[in-house]
Amino acid sequence: MNKGANVHNNSFIDKWSKIRDKGRFKYLVTRGFGIGLLIFLIWFAVFTMTEILLSPNRDIILSEKRTIIYARCAMWFIYCEILGFIFANLRWKRNEEKFLNMTK
Repeated sequence: MNKGANVHNNSFIDKWSKIRDKGRFKYLVTRGFGIGLLIFLIWFAVFTMTEILLSPNRDIILSEKRTIIYARCAMWFIYCEILGFIFANLRWKRNEEKFLNMTK
């Protein structure tokens, strides 16, 4: 094993030990919310550009369908947060498995 890989492994073990000490719940809440928010912002940017900005009837869309737009954004925010928590949980499992294999 080369020296660079060993330093990387040690830094991963140190970082993951600190994260494990704080707990899985805190990890899932902070990372899940962050990932979900990022997914939502990307979706919102694409949604805004395609449906509102590129529409020839954008004034009508913004005035008549404002509540529909808000409801859709709220619904997608919840979906994106659920996805964020799923991704954070998968990442926790992968990092935990990697940590256990490295510390054997």
